[in-house]
Amino acid sequence: MKSQGGHFNKIIINRILATFLLMFVAIGIAMFLGIPNPETLLLIVLVMITSIFGMESGIVSIVMLVLYVMYFYSAEHSFLLYNRGTELAKVIVTALCSLICLLFCSLVIHKRLSKR
Repeated sequence: MKSQGGHFNKIIINRILATFLLMFVAIGIAMFLGIPNPETLLLIVLVMITSIFGMESGIVSIVMLVLYVMYFYSAEHSFLLYNRGTELAKVIVTALCSLICLLFCSLVIHKRLSKR
C-alpha cells in the first residue's frame, strides 16, 4: 500500500514533466514560426500552465521562458552578451512580468480554493 505523500509527489512530478514538454513544444513553435516577440506567446502558455497545474509547474515554465528569451535576444545566442541595452531590458521585463503572472495566478487559484 502506498502512502498519500508518495502519490502526491508522483502527481507533482508528472505535472512538472508535462509542463516541460508543453513549454518545449511552445518554444519549438515560436522558433519554427520565427515569431519576432516570442515572450508574448510563452507568457500565454505560462498563465495557462500555472492555472491548470499550479505554482510548481509555473516555476518550471518561468525558468524555461527566461532561458529562451535570454537565448533569443542575446548576441550570437550566447545567453549573457547583448548588443544593446534594450535587449537586456526585454529580458528583465519578461522575467518580472512572468513572476507577476505566476504570483497573480497562484493567488487567484488559492483564493478560489479557500472559498470551497
